[in-house]
Amino acid sequence: MHRVALIIGLAFGGVSFAPTAEAGPSVTLGPTPTLGGGVFTTGGGISVAVEAHQINGAPHLCGVWARSKYLSGYVTQEVRDVLYSGVVQAGDDIVLRDFRVFRQVPAAESYAGTEANCVPVSRHVSAFSIRIPNQNLSTDRGPDGPDDVRFKRSRLVNPAYSNGSIQQWIATQFGGNGAN
Repeated sequence: MHRVALIIGLAFGGVSFAPTAEAGPSVTLGPTPTLGGGVFTTGGGISVAVEAHQINGAPHLCGVWARSKYLSGYVTQEVRDVLYSGVVQAGDDIVLRDFRVFRQVPAAESYAGTEANCVPVSRHVSAFSIRIPNQNLSTDRGPDGPDDVRFKRSRLVNPAYSNGSIQQWIATQFGGNGAN
């Protein structure tokens, strides 16, 4: 009987094997969360803001992520894969993998005061960095040569907020409303 239910569930999409993060505690981010992220060659970017907290005596990392308001349709579909490759690194140790566990928020000048969800980690960290590796998202071989869409780490403090998108620029240049 259980096998029949499993087969029916799989056939109709009732069973999912995708990893999901448990909803954990949440905190309000302080005035200086650690920021990191990167930009897309098509314009726009991703920002991640993270803080370390002790919750009920256990170490947690609490954070949020944001993407630029204007991203190409292709890039918008790839954001979650890019977040999946991200890590929080303390020295040589990777303390957390996969930024999809954090809550998405609108891009903002500051993430201080933003409600962030938390995930437990194996050890307390006080100094850490946010790393999302450079990656090729697409290579299109057109008549004018390759047209690569890449994600690149950025030295910008808040790439989702400070890096404009080509789409927004084009809309502004050709009579679009260009409104944020």
